[in-house]
Amino acid sequence: MHLPSFGRPVKAALLLVLILTFISTASSNLKPVTLTGVSGKQVTWLHREPVGYGQKLQTFFWDRVVNILITDDEAKYGCRPIAIGVILDKNRVLTSYNPFAKLSKSVAQIKDMYIYVNIGRVVHASDPVGGLVYYHLHELWSGRRVTFSPEEAIPSRSWHGRGPDKSTALHDLMVLRVKPDFNSKFGFSNLKEHEITVGKRDIIFTMTIAKPGEKLEYPLRYCQLNIDGDRYHQHYDFVNADNVIVNCDSYIPKFWGKFICIRNNHDLKGLSSSAILVSNQTVFGIGSFAYILEEQGILVFTDVRPYHDLVMNAMTDEDTH
Repeated sequence: MHLPSFGRPVKAALLLVLILTFISTASSNLKPVTLTGVSGKQVTWLHREPVGYGQKLQTFFWDRVVNILITDDEAKYGCRPIAIGVILDKNRVLTSYNPFAKLSKSVAQIKDMYIYVNIGRVVHASDPVGGLVYYHLHELWSGRRVTFSPEEAIPSRSWHGRGPDKSTALHDLMVLRVKPDFNSKFGFSNLKEHEITVGKRDIIFTMTIAKPGEKLEYPLRYCQLNIDGDRYHQHYDFVNADNVIVNCDSYIPKFWGKFICIRNNHDLKGLSSSAILVSNQTVFGIGSFAYILEEQGILVFTDVRPYHDLVMNAMTDEDTH
């Protein structure tokens, strides 16, 4: 699947950098912020993360996750989250395919999508709620599934559901391209958590994508859109239990796809499509679905290692010419 596209993206200073200020009050009230895109459209977003002073290192790690939004007049703030993603390079984001399957038919849908990037944070010891968070807004140019397999080529046994609601977890990876480029204004950094300076700005923190042969090791950490529907992320850090990683073959058929399976030890209600599984600051999995077998809950992530070269090629200049 390939999303429609507009004219070629150009390097340009993007509109506006705004400061999202979390209100430090007893009730922890949060004000939304409105950002204006290069096309002139406005997007309002309320992004809440637990950023208590003692938690700043854990929270800073997930600041490198981007939010993918679409405008929606019926949503509380005029837009709703579709997925989260990981920045690959100067203008590409890796996410899950399924959230976009129904949005791929119309250019009108594509032009209403935005990538919401955190470029810095200031945390104050006296402020248990947050402080100042710096964001930048990028618009979606186009995107495609990492494989070129047409839907009709996918075996019927790999599909779930019926009619317009059917989906498949096979090849559930998507690469999006944004405009303007991320690095048209900001630098990239691969700083370790202990190297992050509070108050650092105009830097986007990145993660690498696991290659074939790389080993998934403890501790694990994962992050997802809140399955309960709230706008903030759920993230779990330093997961060390020896029995967390399980053999997918014991739970799901091989023809469903290439996956990493994690025990649902946190009793999540589900796994949001596009959730991110990390080991050693490297992305190993992108969330696909949750599964229960004999009362054992499993979180199922698409294993990115077999797709590494496809991911790194999708939506590059060479791929889109």
